[in-house]
Amino acid sequence: MKHIWKLLALLLIVGCANVEKNAYRTLGVLGATENTAVRIFKDFDKTGQATDAQEAIIRDTHEKFSRCYIVAVDALAEYHNAKVKDRSWLDSAIEAVQSSWKDVTNLILTFLPPDKSAKLKEAIGK
Repeated sequence: MKHIWKLLALLLIVGCANVEKNAYRTLGVLGATENTAVRIFKDFDKTGQATDAQEAIIRDTHEKFSRCYIVAVDALAEYHNAKVKDRSWLDSAIEAVQSSWKDVTNLILTFLPPDKSAKLKEAIGK
């Protein structure tokens, strides 16, 4: 939660800086859609249809996504505060978040039954 507030504070500071604004928006969308995917899986899990192995895989990939997300938010903050704007680290951090997002959402899509999978695809725009 702390990182969400940090991200929101950065948005207020960023103003019109395109690189920072695009990074903020990308992270916001990825974070929101990943949370939606995990929530839909948890709802499915409450029905007792998910296996322990599926739960463990989703938990592990969600934790990986969360770590990547935190690093990317920190990279955005560092980019914002840097005197010399080198965006290579920020770009790499965002690419890691995007890759991790794909891992989580694709795994969840393979575990869900077709009706839940369709609901998730609609929710995250896949």
